[in-house]
Amino acid sequence: MKDFEYCYRYARSATEEKFVEEKLSTIDGKNLSHYNFYKNANSLQVYEAFQLGLVKTIYPSQNLQEIKLFSKSFTKAIETFRIRCCKNDQDSFLKFNSSIPYWNDKDAIKYHPHHLVQIGICKQETYLPSKAMEEKLERADILKLAKSRIRIFINKVFSFSADDKIFVNGYDANEKTLIYNKYNKEISPADGQLFLAFQNSLLKPDLIGEHVADICKTLHKSTSRYNCQCITIKVVSTTDNNNGKAII
Repeated sequence: MKDFEYCYRYARSATEEKFVEEKLSTIDGKNLSHYNFYKNANSLQVYEAFQLGLVKTIYPSQNLQEIKLFSKSFTKAIETFRIRCCKNDQDSFLKFNSSIPYWNDKDAIKYHPHHLVQIGICKQETYLPSKAMEEKLERADILKLAKSRIRIFINKVFSFSADDKIFVNGYDANEKTLIYNKYNKEISPADGQLFLAFQNSLLKPDLIGEHVADICKTLHKSTSRYNCQCITIKVVSTTDNNNGKAII
């Protein structure tokens, strides 16, 4: 947990000068700050923040040096998108939705974050100066926050449906990461299966290494595909809880 606490505090203490010094800014919430990384940001710093679920946006250079420590499948997906979609040296952006880790009593990680990443063509970088924020999370608060973040993430992932116009650039089960971009056609059957596999990776009663009733309830409400003996509910629909068709 020490790595998370350090990265958390670093983001909370960031000021406007960090953009000039380290090519980063932060998006600050009540209890948590996420990083925005810009061209020439430190690749190790970027990757460490990613592993902890604390990245909001990356604006990579043409050579993608900022994400060179990411998995080969990740960088390959970004390279392929750039070849397919970016013209005349257009820049790209990576927008992250992530959960954060969960730890055991000895502060070892027993759940590593899931990541849903949108890639697109960057017309203009978004930058707001960072402001130093209050650091008020203790260990118990961080564990509570981790449970809350995974519930938010579950709701995000299961808000997608077969009506959505997206293209899946890559899915890495080991990294628990799915990359997509907005598209002009509804998601294809093949891409739908990849998204389904990503959703299915969340359908575990002990998702974060232990059973948590609130997470279980969120999964039950999100999809009829989830089953856990801890809750008995009346199934009123065979489709997922969204406004469109289920992924399958």
